[in-house]
Amino acid sequence: MVNTVTFPPEIGGDGSTVTDDSSPTTGLANGGFRTRLLPMFTQIVNVVNWFVARGNSLVNTASTHVDDATTQANNAAASAANAQIYAAAAQSAAGLPALAGHANAPLQVKPDASGVKWLGIGVPSGVAALDPNGLVPAAQLPTVFNTGDTITTANAPASPAWLKCDGSVYLQSNYAVLFAKLGILSNPGAPWTQRTLPTNAYWSSVTYGNGVFVAVVSSSNITATSLDGITWTQRALPVSGSWSSVTYGNGVFVAVMNGGSIAATSPDGITWTQRALPVSGGWSSVTYGNGVFVAVVNSGSIAATSPDGITWTQRALPVSGSWSSVTYGNGVFVAVVNGSSIAATLTAYAYNVATQFAVPLLTNAQGIPTYIKTGL
Repeated sequence: MVNTVTFPPEIGGDGSTVTDDSSPTTGLANGGFRTRLLPMFTQIVNVVNWFVARGNSLVNTASTHVDDATTQANNAAASAANAQIYAAAAQSAAGLPALAGHANAPLQVKPDASGVKWLGIGVPSGVAALDPNGLVPAAQLPTVFNTGDTITTANAPASPAWLKCDGSVYLQSNYAVLFAKLGILSNPGAPWTQRTLPTNAYWSSVTYGNGVFVAVVSSSNITATSLDGITWTQRALPVSGSWSSVTYGNGVFVAVMNGGSIAATSPDGITWTQRALPVSGGWSSVTYGNGVFVAVVNSGSIAATSPDGITWTQRALPVSGSWSSVTYGNGVFVAVVNGSSIAATLTAYAYNVATQFAVPLLTNAQGIPTYIKTGL
């Protein structure tokens, strides 16, 4: 429904009409507010003043018309209230900021006609003048802040004088003054954010390679791919089964199944080809490193290796057990047994603390970036 308000000349208006749609002649939406909002408020004031003046005149000229004056005053109040309702509706349709709480900051159309802004009061100390949009010019920011100071602004300052506070890692030697202020931050990483996979299932494993995330399900032929870990697309493995683990290496994704001798390979996580492991077993985990794929079983001492995920060779682990996971790092494959002695490690920093440092991760509900002064 389109809300419409007209200001008739007989009650103090100029005969104009304003709507809260995108009409090219009367609408406030799609930029129409730039030319019609302030004139509309002027007409609201004119109409209200006309009714108030009319009511006062009736009261002052004859006591016999008191009842009529009261009625006119009530009508004036009702008209003013209706005008405010229509103005609010039009304001909402035009995407304008709320008026409440800004009595000392007038609303103005920006000089570049890109929208509206609240006109700020005063200029920060040390700044010669604000830019046409009421912001501190980027070129003046380095002169009014010290190393380590932060600002939250949509007007991104120039690098390298400022760095975005997003938890990124930099060389200490490149920002020696800032590093001297910050030191090593113990928690530079971002907090976890919940995402949605394409279907409700027993998702068992996820990996990344060749610019794609791939996840598998332990009770069907469902798999999924994502370019960013946020938006996922459902895919299909060649057969249904308890797919327990997936990894990437040497240009190929490899998945193994718990129960049987089935594996699968894919160059992109989308098109899969069934492969054969050397023996039937509860294959629980697969990894890649140093040019070799390695898989282990969750009951026994069986392992298997492959250079390409297609041709596999059976190997032997040192003891029989419920081998639950295998990985590779620092030139070594490491596998662990479920139900035995437990080991765990924790890496305090996701970067080399001897040569690198991380800027803080600072966020806010509005999504406006925060920047830190580097000292350059």
